[in-house]
This record gives sequence, C-alpha cells and structure tokens, in this order.
Amino acid sequence: MKKCNYSRCAPYIILPFIACVVLGGCLSFCSVYSVEKGERCSDGVDGGGSLVYDFSFFNASGKPAEEFSVVLSLFDSNGEPALSSDFITADFAASVPPGESRHFEIDLRPFLSADEEEIYMTDYFYVSFIRYNDGSIWKDEFGVYGER
Repeated sequence: MKKCNYSRCAPYIILPFIACVVLGGCLSFCSVYSVEKGERCSDGVDGGGSLVYDFSFFNASGKPAEEFSVVLSLFDSNGEPALSSDFITADFAASVPPGESRHFEIDLRPFLSADEEEIYMTDYFYVSFIRYNDGSIWKDEFGVYGER
C-alpha cells in the first residue's frame, strides 16, 4: 500500500488562497458588481455630437451602493492615446440598490481637445471604488478585476 504525501500538495492549495486574500478579496469579486459597456464612446454626428461614454452599473452586492468611481483609458480611431494622462477617473454619487442596474454617462469633453467627430475607443474599463450605505468601502485601485 502506497502512502500519500499531503504536504507536497499543500502549497498548491494554500498559496492561491493566500494570493487571493492579499490581492483584495478575489474570492468575493463576482458578488460585488458588474458593468456593461455602451456601444460607442462618441456619436460622431456632423455638427458636433455629444462626446459621452455610456455604461450600466449593476450592484451585485447585498448592500445599497451610494457612490462609486470608474476608470477608463481612451484611444482615437488610429489606436493612439487620446489623453495626456493614462486614465480618466469619473466619480458618481448615485444610489444603486442591491440587485439593480443603473445607466450612467461620462462626458468626455473636459478630457479631450480633439475633434468631436472622432470616434474614440476604450481599451480598459473598471470600477475602482464603491461606497455602500453602511459606510463600508470596496476598492480595486489597480484594476485587478477590470476588463482587459
């Protein structure tokens, strides 16, 4: 009869768990939020269409969200960065009850000095901060759970 050596398997079980805890709770990630991006960033309408980025925020937690922040990077139609900084951060002070979704828009005009008829694309979008009505806070400062 052959004996199993469980101590050889322990690092493969324990290390991923510790990494998840250190990285900010990836075990609970799926239960915090989800985001559905809109179809376009710019209307591209002749005569200066509105330059907005639309998305829906779904509160998948069990607590009402009172405010949150999103981060995105923006590129022009040639794939070149459209900003002088790497990312846009937009803050929203809006109540989103648990299990519900709300539609939001980010006005991009304050961040761009380009032609409004340009079509812009995002390469990266994530929620970086959520404050709940009980005062608790969820953070993803480095976009670990963001869309890549």
